[in-house]
Amino acid sequence: MLADKVKQHVMELRGLPSLPEVVARVLQVVDNPRSSAADFGRAISLDPALTARILRLANSAFYGYTGRIGTAVQAVTILGFAQVRSLVLTVSVLDLFWHSGKKPALPHYDYWRHCIACAVAARALARRTRICPPEEAFVAGLLHDLGKMVLAMVIPEAYHQVVLQAEAEGRVLVEVEQECLGLTHPMVGGWVTEKWRLPVALNQAVERHHEWMAEMPGAGLARCVFLANRVVGGREFGWSGNGQPLELDARLPAAIGIDPAEVAAIPGEIAEDYQSACQLLDVTGAKGEGF
Repeated sequence: MLADKVKQHVMELRGLPSLPEVVARVLQVVDNPRSSAADFGRAISLDPALTARILRLANSAFYGYTGRIGTAVQAVTILGFAQVRSLVLTVSVLDLFWHSGKKPALPHYDYWRHCIACAVAARALARRTRICPPEEAFVAGLLHDLGKMVLAMVIPEAYHQVVLQAEAEGRVLVEVEQECLGLTHPMVGGWVTEKWRLPVALNQAVERHHEWMAEMPGAGLARCVFLANRVVGGREFGWSGNGQPLELDARLPAAIGIDPAEVAAIPGEIAEDYQSACQLLDVTGAKGEGF
């Protein structure tokens, strides 16, 4: 079956990038309760290019510490483990799939614009609701559509047809994926984040961003991404692949303590941060580029 073929590719990382060794090391340090800021900083410093990009992000207005952070250890001390882990994952994933030049048959510029919009919106929702750490919400939003990128790399022709069909028929992409492929991009994204050994809550947020998770540990992160993905689905925020807007049940925001009107206002409120993040992360190009 096609689903088995795709999963085998993911599990064996055939034709797919793997996280750099330094990133795996950083994640191990974060997971160790005995690790210090110095341990974390040293792990990052093993990769000078990664360190330079993290310091550039950390010292930007987007993160609020302009000019105050000079070393990886300082970054960890000032920002904290979770925030720096977020920066490491953000930089590394963009390096793997955007800056590497290995762009699959997707409108990759608009794809990443949508992912960044979802990341910024998820961070804004997390700050308002406090149901998950904002830095984790940002990374989960950035990675939520990772499965689309992987499908476009593993089965490019078949996936291109699915994308075209969703657009032509005015349907939600995930429904056409299930119908034509027997799998979905959230499922595939979950396989990748599991293979990369990313935190369980992050894996769940990617794998279940098209469903409203029941109350359980880690549900807050998935719920933030679920809502963010729906409020930034318009074309002004890049390419989502959906032939029609995703519906949002007005009762769901209340379940996490936020008024539906506040959720609806998010796109306008994040516009400046969204543009700043795209510039900061070097996601530039021509709209529609990729097909």
